[in-house]
Amino acid sequence: MFSPPFSLPTDAASRWDFSVPVDAVIINLGTNDFSVSVDEGLFESAYAALIALVRSHRAGVPIY
Repeated sequence: MFSPPFSLPTDAASRWDFSVPVDAVIINLGTNDFSVSVDEGLFESAYAALIALVRSHRAGVPIY
């Protein structure tokens, strides 16, 4: 479910780039993730892992 460091798990060119300074991080995720059956526990743990990864690269930057 959660496969960093790529936006698209099958596209190596979609590697996340944390080198660019930012003022905030906006995560638009989960909007339609429950349109099909999803294990909520897996979703929550993957979401927490995503936030932890972003926070490790963006300490002190607001995450929305």
